Amino acid sequence: MTYLTPATVRNRVIEIRRSKLPEPSELGSAGSFFKNPVIDKSIWRHIQASYPEAPHYDVDDNLVKVPAGWLIETSGLKGSVEGGAMVYPRQCLVIVNTGNATSDDVVRLYHRIQSTVYDRFGIMLSPEVNVI
Repeated sequence: MTYLTPATVRNRVIEIRRSKLPEPSELGSAGSFFKNPVIDKSIWRHIQASYPEAPHYDVDDNLVKVPAGWLIETSGLKGSVEGGAMVYPRQCLVIVNTGNATSDDVVRLYHRIQSTVYDRFGIMLSPEVNVI
């Protein structure tokens, strides 16, 4: 039997994050930009009818949590750009600064993400970051 140590778990988490998230010293970001929405199971059943492979996590008998990254990617937004802001191709929850993004670029991109996901799935994504 193999036992996990705290160091083993920590190293694995770091490895997973490095494979999905940009290195902060190379590409600036605010990290995970959107919360994973919790939706009614009736809405979920409608989505699942069209996307049987869609990931989800039951919250209780009436609610389901859907990964925001999956909603963004399935909406065709992976790699989308507004000025210097971009949906990070390896993790669609992250908006990165490609080098010259303005706050207006980030806001325009996040609003486009929200409206595109809403138009496709009827789900309004909420930002996880504080927009000042």
